[in-house]
Amino acid sequence: ILRTLVALDMTDYDETARTYALGPGLMELGMAASSQFSDVAIAKRHLTELLELMNVTIVLYRRLSRDEIMMVDKLERIHRVRITVQAGVHIPIQGGSFGRAFLAFDRPADVDDALRGGLHRFTPKSVTNVRAFRRELATVRDQGWAVDHEGFALGVSTVAAPIFGPDGQIVLVAAAVGFTNVLTDEVAQEWGPQLRRVCDRIGETLASVTASPGLDGAALDRPARRA
Repeated sequence: ILRTLVALDMTDYDETARTYALGPGLMELGMAASSQFSDVAIAKRHLTELLELMNVTIVLYRRLSRDEIMMVDKLERIHRVRITVQAGVHIPIQGGSFGRAFLAFDRPADVDDALRGGLHRFTPKSVTNVRAFRRELATVRDQGWAVDHEGFALGVSTVAAPIFGPDGQIVLVAAAVGFTNVLTDEVAQEWGPQLRRVCDRIGETLASVTASPGLDGAALDRPARRA
């Protein structure tokens, strides 16, 4: 295996010391992987300010396919009560406000496809009526942010807003996750516009970074992937 990696420039072999070291190929892969998450780093830098205003966990979601999203990172205050959210777990696009934040800006045909099997009942409070769900998507599209109260997990409410890349496609969705007794509908109406404004600033920063001479913005402006 090591000899094959040497042939591919993934490792280097020192014949005198008879030892292996990382090769240029792996270094290039590492740099490429790092650049893919630069949009997450930019988003987290801006979203940190919201931790001073909101007693919540802030999470970032990336779309994996037409039907699935994944939480890629989170921010939270150490000395506050936190809701455990595990990075890397795939969830259906219909789940919570974060899924609605993606779907609301899809083409109608893509929404039809995502809802082709009906709506999943995550909790007794989940929206399972397709017509009502579509009305929620229209509201999200108009106001720029989504809210969910216990539709994905009992006792948990979320407010989410999309982050648009330079090409107008959603690159990430940011969501505030809190306990329902704290993140009430009145609080959501206050936090939603705040989250929308921060997400707009993140989008402006992504656009400025992409436009900078000598920088490759491919990782920053890639559209939401479709299956």
